[in-house]
Amino acid sequence: LAVHYLEGESDRLAVYSAEGEAASFTLQTVYPHLIHFALNQHGVLLAAPDRSAFYPLGGGESWERSFSGGSVYRPVYAGEDFFVLGEGARLSVLDHYGAMLARIQLDQPNEAPLRILPGPEPGQFAIHGQRYVEFYAFGTD
Repeated sequence: LAVHYLEGESDRLAVYSAEGEAASFTLQTVYPHLIHFALNQHGVLLAAPDRSAFYPLGGGESWERSFSGGSVYRPVYAGEDFFVLGEGARLSVLDHYGAMLARIQLDQPNEAPLRILPGPEPGQFAIHGQRYVEFYAFGTD
């Protein structure tokens, strides 16, 4: 479970396990509105209006970069061992450390809203548009 909240003058993201709070991160700026984030046992991938960020759980390096979400309605997704970040007409597939595995150019990028959804098998995800669903599969090893 991950929770986005304001504490004093800082925007924060707290991750909870069954035993309690496992990790807490301070965001670079305050976002008084909806942000998108995806969580699995390896980390949190965040998409704010102006940036994307990866926060590892249990070691590794965090990163931030500028973000332009474009037409992807749900711009982040977490599979069991991977993450997907939508950036306009392109998807970035990241491994469980937040490192780039692949970039995918969308065939129909102007059909908004697009959503990133789970696929039927592990290691798969789907892009759902108004009139189509495209499935993608890859290996993380």
